[in-house]
Amino acid sequence: MSAIDDSKADEGELQDSEDQIDKPAKKKNRSFFRGETATFHPNRIDLEQPDAVWNCFLLGITPTDPPVAPGQGLIVLGDGIAAPITAGATGAGLKSLTPNGPEARECGIPERLRRLLDKAIGDKRAKSGKAADLRAALSGADLIVLCLTDRSAERPSHAEIVEDIVESCRLLRKARPDAYIALALSPCPPPRVPAGQPQAAALFSAKSALRSAIDETCRKLAPLDGRLGYFPAFEIVGNICNYPYGADRRSLADHARSLIEAAFACAYVAGVGTEALAAAHVAARAADIVAGNEMRAVAEAAAGQTPPAIDTAAWPGEAEMVWDRGLHRFAFDGLMPARPVIGADTTIIAFGSCFASNISRYLNSIGYNVATRRDGVAYISRMGDGIVNTYAIRQQFEWAWENRKPQIPLWHDYDAEEFGYDENVRLRTKELFDAGDVFIITIGLSEVWYDDVTGEVFWRAVPAERFDPSRHKFRIVEQAESLANLEAIHALIRKYRPDAKIVLTLSPIPLMATFRPGSCIVASAASKAILRSALDEFFARHRGQDDGMFYFPAYEVILGAFHQPFGLGETSDMRHPMLHAILFNMKVFERYFCDTQLKDEDIADEMDEMRYRDFALVGPDREAVISVISTEKVEWRTKYKGPTIEGVARRKNRRIGPDGTMGEDPAIVARRKQEAKAEREAAVAQRKDEASAKRLAAVAEREAASEARRREADQRRQEAAALRAARVRPPR
Repeated sequence: MSAIDDSKADEGELQDSEDQIDKPAKKKNRSFFRGETATFHPNRIDLEQPDAVWNCFLLGITPTDPPVAPGQGLIVLGDGIAAPITAGATGAGLKSLTPNGPEARECGIPERLRRLLDKAIGDKRAKSGKAADLRAALSGADLIVLCLTDRSAERPSHAEIVEDIVESCRLLRKARPDAYIALALSPCPPPRVPAGQPQAAALFSAKSALRSAIDETCRKLAPLDGRLGYFPAFEIVGNICNYPYGADRRSLADHARSLIEAAFACAYVAGVGTEALAAAHVAARAADIVAGNEMRAVAEAAAGQTPPAIDTAAWPGEAEMVWDRGLHRFAFDGLMPARPVIGADTTIIAFGSCFASNISRYLNSIGYNVATRRDGVAYISRMGDGIVNTYAIRQQFEWAWENRKPQIPLWHDYDAEEFGYDENVRLRTKELFDAGDVFIITIGLSEVWYDDVTGEVFWRAVPAERFDPSRHKFRIVEQAESLANLEAIHALIRKYRPDAKIVLTLSPIPLMATFRPGSCIVASAASKAILRSALDEFFARHRGQDDGMFYFPAYEVILGAFHQPFGLGETSDMRHPMLHAILFNMKVFERYFCDTQLKDEDIADEMDEMRYRDFALVGPDREAVISVISTEKVEWRTKYKGPTIEGVARRKNRRIGPDGTMGEDPAIVARRKQEAKAEREAAVAQRKDEASAKRLAAVAEREAASEARRREADQRRQEAAALRAARVRPPR
């Protein structure tokens, strides 16, 4: 996914054009403008190179020349990654001036950071105490690092977080005009998460709020302040290491700490070459494989234990993840509908980015009525996974329902072929929206191209043959803009389809490329954070007011529940999730949203298999797992249906239950599962028959109504003709 060329193939292995008819043939080999500044997402081979951390993360993001030299002073405020940053800097010869005590660590929360700096710098009346100590330490600091970790319990808005960070930077600049200020985000989860949200949702919403606020701060201040920037520890840990944490899944493992130390020293301290960073990267990758096997042993041991009473507010360790077999506490608790909202007679409209495409295909394959799968006219059907920024999605609703037409051509297909504003297409889109009972909308992009004259935003990049540098510009859609677009989409659906259900999701697929300077991975993290922060604030506004709206955490499941969610082998682009990870999301969606026969036990068994595969990718079963995944991928691609995920090596017969006692005979268990599978297949067949019958009845009803309207029109014309013939002209 990117603002450059989000081609159909770019959405990868889980797309097709099945059920879509009357697609126009390609006329020319057109393409989108790419320019000379585009940076593409690295693939697996790129990330395995010794110089990957420098080339794929630091280059273009951190200073071209290290801003400090050995012997100069360093202050690190915040927590999470403050220790490895300090270790890396002091190991390269800097002097740590960070005051001792909890105050410096509490600065990981922007509100507290601003408050402490305001006391230390803004109010100089204090002659002793923590504020005075910090003021004295700052007087010798040449490099100041702000390691943000969390937001306050009051959950401030995005704008408030940005204001706190900007003001903190302003105060630091006032105290140290020549010091370099580096902003960083700790990837480490907090020990506890706020109540009222699943653990993953709480973590991702907090980290996204901080990451998007840091990004906005840098874009505001960096053009005016050449000695301020971002250190991408968050992205390095999340993309280089599959197993960056210990068994508690929140304390950095030694190899991840060493990588942060080496990366920071290389980026900021003069005289530290890239050779040391390359060596640290090679060592970290080797250690990561060992860590994977250790985590696998922890998970296997936990599977044979009786789960204890679990603190649901504590961040789950590896054992707790095993015991939370359906990821209920981790991802879904409190977000799912209390009862199914999709039945055989439900009309589903799904479009946007990858999840909408995947779920529409999956629901269609099990017999539900996905209208956008059976339409070949509306753009939301023909480009169902290519309308990915919030402006583009909003445009479709405004065009269809309120006939708002952009001033210039903005819409193009996967091959840069121009889509016009055809009235028949608009009416077809309106017809689909008017019939929609459930809207599934996936957003995925914050980077856009726009027309500088009109201010209007393109769906995608500008076609190369039309690109005009004087008016076609690139920019980031701010968090406030995305939030406003979500509000507008919600208002339109509620105006025209007040009883419809709305399901919003965020695509986990990173950018294919970026026009921002530097790393595509770093740009992608910011892009997703902006959208996730907007979604979080949007749902917070409507909590308790609209019970027909839901957030499905596909993003959190892919990135938070799996150690290796993305592709395998040398051809992996490190962007498209593994098929089994995506199909797990499909199964969970079916379980909670559809009138299905799936039960919690089925989801738990499915998750057991997914976790087995996830760990097996670093174990002796790797080749067997890859073989099965490849077979399932072919079935998904060629038969247009979700394969039945069968166990590769279910835990040794499953004779021993989680409490250590002998379980049922495996043959009985297998027969029961086979019977349950037959019941589900029969239910699917019945739903297909019911949906087909309802569709035929609806067609017949529409045809009958049309015929009745035709007859009435003929009758009115005949009556009018008779009146005209009988009319007597008045005398002159």
